[in-house]
Amino acid sequence: MNLRQKWQGRLGSNWLTPMSYDQTESRFTLEYRLSKYDEVEFLLSRAWIKWPPRPRLSDNVDADGQHPDVGSAGEPSYALGGSFTHNFSDWLRFTGAFVFYDGFLWMFEDGEFAIMDGESFRWWISIQDRISDHLALRLRWTNDHGYPQTYVDAREYNWNPPGDPDPNGWYVRDDLGAFRLQLDYSW
Repeated sequence: MNLRQKWQGRLGSNWLTPMSYDQTESRFTLEYRLSKYDEVEFLLSRAWIKWPPRPRLSDNVDADGQHPDVGSAGEPSYALGGSFTHNFSDWLRFTGAFVFYDGFLWMFEDGEFAIMDGESFRWWISIQDRISDHLALRLRWTNDHGYPQTYVDAREYNWNPPGDPDPNGWYVRDDLGAFRLQLDYSW
């Protein structure tokens, strides 16, 4: 079992980037070590992220130099996931994982750093084969199935005209798939 608490942020006075934030995150992972180095892992994550106020979206749109009172007071993020690793031999390994997330989440997945934001179901599978003592091949497929965001047409200023029971926007959903083929040579 592993329980981790993280406090992370970036100051607004950072001259390298205007994107400041504060994040508090709690993660609980439960790992089961099986025979032949097989592994099953479960993840539960809860986080809060606070972004700076954006005047054009929140409170003060006048150019009077005043700061708006409203920013994102804290956006909650949740994640629930699991993974399974099976070693067919000392040279051939299969890994599969899934995660349901809602909000901002960062993960290390099979040697890859991923940042996710939104509401989605993400899964991936990976096959890794050590072809020789110096050569390894990895094939990975990732799919991110985004849940619908809205049915409201933004041209109607986020509301439906009176007497119109059905929204006139699109069913906004984002499905992304990607593969990676990696060949590693060590000497």
